[in-house]
Amino acid sequence: MTPAADLRGADLPLLVKDLARFADVIYASRPGTTPGEGQRAQDVLARYQLDEARLKRIWAESLTAFRTDSGRTPLSQIIQRVLADREIVVLSFSQEGAHDAVPYFLLNEILTRLRQVIHRSFHGGQQSNALVVLDEAHLFAGEHASESADGARTRTLLAQSVRMTGKYGVGWLFITQTLHDFDKTILRQLQVKVFGQGFKLGADREFVESELGREGFARYCSLPDPKRTGRYTFMVTGPIVALGSLGTPLVLQGFRSSDDLMRANPHCFRPL
Repeated sequence: MTPAADLRGADLPLLVKDLARFADVIYASRPGTTPGEGQRAQDVLARYQLDEARLKRIWAESLTAFRTDSGRTPLSQIIQRVLADREIVVLSFSQEGAHDAVPYFLLNEILTRLRQVIHRSFHGGQQSNALVVLDEAHLFAGEHASESADGARTRTLLAQSVRMTGKYGVGWLFITQTLHDFDKTILRQLQVKVFGQGFKLGADREFVESELGREGFARYCSLPDPKRTGRYTFMVTGPIVALGSLGTPLVLQGFRSSDDLMRANPHCFRPL
């Protein structure tokens, strides 16, 4: 099989010819049909010749999307840099003119390739050290995702990836504004949870209360409103707060601005 990046414009007629040869076999009404000798093969070639200019243009555009000699970096190399070199890579899934469409197919390709690179690196003796962050994670791991076949596969891949890649040094961070329809398989596998404001009412309340306990949830409800105070307070549960807190949820308050953050940590933000 020829990699997509190695295909050229001259390969299109050869591809059509191969497709034409097997058209008779694919649509055969009786066994034993010889490839390339029936009417189906002739029809495929005739249709290609009638629309050759348009098909060549589409073929050229498709090849351009897979070319890497114009400065583009293959996906596997990007993933390798994140896993091994700890590079920070931000991928935007927003699409111009299609704001409501979630590109599940693209995310599925990234998740599949991510797992392949992780396994290959591990078996080569190289341990990974990376964190995968998904903002608006309910779009990928919520009930809405299961409305399409690609979306359902995304939920499955995410659940499998969280379960399988932790031992290889890859962590996962999901950021979401809804919990009641979030994939419960993924939630159960996340050991550390950080709760911001907004889960005191509705369907999300039951999950948060079961996670924090009755006393913890009462404390959560008493946290100050950031809209009124300008201070953002969070409750954290999980093994990272077990030491020194007797296992009870830990309350953290975030900085009010990036300037406050930098003033409090001058050793991390020295002038360039």
